[in-house]
Amino acid sequence: MCRKKCETVIMLCSVAILLMCLIFVLNYKIVRVSGNSMAPTLNDGQILIASKNCSDIRYSDIVIADVPGYGVLIKRVFALPGDTIHSSDKKLVVNNLVLNNYHYESGEGNIMLSEGEMFILGDNSGDSIDSRIFGAVCQKDIIAVIHN
Repeated sequence: MCRKKCETVIMLCSVAILLMCLIFVLNYKIVRVSGNSMAPTLNDGQILIASKNCSDIRYSDIVIADVPGYGVLIKRVFALPGDTIHSSDKKLVVNNLVLNNYHYESGEGNIMLSEGEMFILGDNSGDSIDSRIFGAVCQKDIIAVIHN
C-alpha cells in the first residue's frame, strides 16, 4: 500500500516537472551574451532568460533580435513606432532628446519609425553594431525581451 502511494507521488511529481519545463520552453528563451556591445550592463558570456512574449515592448527594454544579415543581437530599445530619429552635430537625436554617448552620421534627415519598427542600440556605443548601422528593426524580428 505504501509502495503504491510512493509510486503515485513520484509519477505526479514527474508530470509536474514535465509541465513546468514545457511552460518554460514555450514562454522563455535562454541566451548567452556574445561580445561587449551591452557592457557594462551585460557582459560577454553572461546567461540571460528572456520572455518570448514580445507584444508589449517599451523604451529601455533589452531585446534579442534576429537581424537579417547580422544574426542574433542583444540590444536596448531607444525608439518605438512613431518616434523621430536624426543626427545633429553627429549626435543621435530621438524625439528631440540628444543621446550624447551615441555618434550617428545619418545623411537621410529625419527618420520616422513606422508601425512595427524600433531603433535598438548597444549600451557600449563604441563597440556596438546596432540600428545606427542596419537601421530600424521590425518587431517580427524580435525573438525575446527583458523588461526593465
